[in-house]
Amino acid sequence: MDTMVAEEKIDMFFHCWGVDTVQDGDKVLGVVFESKQGRQAILAKQVVDCTGDADVLFQAGGDYKQITHGIGHVVRLANMDRIWAKQPPKGASRTNKWPMRSNEANPCTWWGNFGTGPKGNGLDVRDLTAAEIDFRKRWWEHVAEMRQEPGWEEVFIANTCSQIGPRASRLIDAELVVSRATLRGAFNPDDVVGWFGQDGRHAAFPVPYRQLVPKKVENLVCAGRCLGTGDTIDTFRLICPCFVTGQAAGTAAALAAQAGVTPRALPYSTLRRALEKGGVYLG
Repeated sequence: MDTMVAEEKIDMFFHCWGVDTVQDGDKVLGVVFESKQGRQAILAKQVVDCTGDADVLFQAGGDYKQITHGIGHVVRLANMDRIWAKQPPKGASRTNKWPMRSNEANPCTWWGNFGTGPKGNGLDVRDLTAAEIDFRKRWWEHVAEMRQEPGWEEVFIANTCSQIGPRASRLIDAELVVSRATLRGAFNPDDVVGWFGQDGRHAAFPVPYRQLVPKKVENLVCAGRCLGTGDTIDTFRLICPCFVTGQAAGTAAALAAQAGVTPRALPYSTLRRALEKGGVYLG
């Protein structure tokens, strides 16, 4: 991915944190970020907010709803290829977390978590810190328990993820917010930018471009787990749906910059042609 971005002559900035926006009224003109060098700014014709928490929208004064959701974390166990037990021990705690074999390409390792994690405020540093400490403690204790059981003696924690993972926090007030109530109606938007596949509980549905465009802020498109409502976020936040909205948002921002218009004013026909050229299924 780094090579692909570099080939397009795009500057990348890691190790920095978006802290503010440059604006003219409701129009976003750039983003302020901080790093070890202090505070700097990047001006832009268009901005895409893929922060997950709608940080840019928030800093720009956009409207949103905040929800609480599970705060997740993942762990990787090693020496899975040395487990010789045939089944989890009877009466063991968390029986679904006594893996019998690898679930990764490396036969030595297993990747997983304890479910969605505790509910909390994904924007509160105390909630995030407490959840991260609790997760590591629970896995440490669980693996210590596993290692006392015949068949799992050599299992150990190879690593935990580098940071905690909120599943949802701010959900943007978009031109069209997709809720389950919306989907239960005759939902056939005329500005489809992709489809989300069936997630096991709900049928697949089309994603409208208007879900990516905030009502109040100009020159900004949003993507990822800041879309939808509390009853659709568990589809919007998933990895493949984030691919869908991310590609659509990036394409729309580029086309709007080229045309010198806001994303709100970008003709859908122009966006549709570009997405179809990129192989996106639009129904």
